[in-house]
Amino acid sequence: MADGTKVRFWKDQWIGQAPFCKKFPASYAESIAKQFIVAQMNMGTNQEEGAWNLNFSQRLYENEVSDMLLILNDF
Repeated sequence: MADGTKVRFWKDQWIGQAPFCKKFPASYAESIAKQFIVAQMNMGTNQEEGAWNLNFSQRLYENEVSDMLLILNDF
């Protein structure tokens, strides 16, 4: 994946066996950043390492967000 400037966070398969839009459909539906690339979602260079700005329009189901963050924290 290199630096994440060409890989779409939600629609490309970059971690695991499926794109995040398929693995976390409720989260994808509430995202206001559906076309963002990985580099736009990762705040590691500006904030604490491994911080993600997932850009949701409203509060989501806690279990789905928790599952997604577990995957991202291993990245």
